[in-house]
Amino acid sequence: MRRILLHILSSLSLLLCLTSIVFWSRSHHITHPSLKIADSINIRTTEPRWWITTHPNTLTLCRQVGRDWSKPLNGLEFAGVKFGGRWGQGSMLWNLVIPFWLLTTIFAILPLCDIVFIAIEKSLQPSSGHCPHCGYDLRASPQRCPECGQATSTTPRQFDSALAPAI
Repeated sequence: MRRILLHILSSLSLLLCLTSIVFWSRSHHITHPSLKIADSINIRTTEPRWWITTHPNTLTLCRQVGRDWSKPLNGLEFAGVKFGGRWGQGSMLWNLVIPFWLLTTIFAILPLCDIVFIAIEKSLQPSSGHCPHCGYDLRASPQRCPECGQATSTTPRQFDSALAPAI
């Protein structure tokens, strides 16, 4: 069950990775030259309003309540991610700016790990026609291994790998 859940999450993450690459590409085709906005997606049009805009190489998530934004909100910047905005009496406007390279990297990690784990798992599985214990070719004697003497259907293969304790 865990493996199926991992594959589902990995597929979803891959889809989000591809989506971020598409939006990253589209972010260079400005549709509103005065605002330098490529795409604008309204998530919610009533208060609190939420929307997403894309600027060249960045995605901005915005939230708005009210219309009095007379005071600046303390900003924060880390690893290319910026948070800031303005606030006032019963109002707040904030923006979260995330670079597309960071989104793409984050969404690509899980699918890449899944691919690596599948490759390791397949490389550690004994191939058919070989002894599950030592890996000797059993085409001449399929019931008992002439190398180690073990019956082929009862003894699991011992892995001499540094990865064996982790699997």
